Amino acid sequence: MRKINRFYLKLFLFYGLTFGLLMTLWDYLDEGKVDIIKLIFMTVFFGGFMSWTTIKNLKKTKIKANGKTELTEEDFKATQVKYIPKILTLDSAFERLNKYDKSNSWRLKVNNSRIEGKTKASWISWGEKIVICFLNDKIEIISKPRLKTQMIDTGKNRQNVEQIAIILNEE
Repeated sequence: MRKINRFYLKLFLFYGLTFGLLMTLWDYLDEGKVDIIKLIFMTVFFGGFMSWTTIKNLKKTKIKANGKTELTEEDFKATQVKYIPKILTLDSAFERLNKYDKSNSWRLKVNNSRIEGKTKASWISWGEKIVICFLNDKIEIISKPRLKTQMIDTGKNRQNVEQIAIILNEE
């Protein structure tokens, strides 16, 4: 099964089953009975519509934000990872990130051989967790949603990873 189809199925099950269970509970509490045919139709319709809408919105957002013409499998992942060459020490990277004006929204701290940070929740996301690991010859930049249940990030994690990579690679 192609990655996009698995993603559609995952969204369909998440949206459709959640909606179906909530509507079943609502019908049972409201009327004391459950109309299975009606609920199956509403679950399938709502799940299908919401998964289609989510994918279309995600595609438009990603294409506009990154100037791309086509999306890859990596664009559908909520957790984004990027490796860059190690040209800075941990302390100099931490200083550089703190000097950058966007770092005001990143709350960063040094922990052992890595920099950890969080972003605040906004209307676009519930916040992100940022980890910058200093490996032997490279730096690993990871940005992922703070909520483990979040499946879509509207490109915010990709944006964090790319922005940190640009800051750390500046001369």
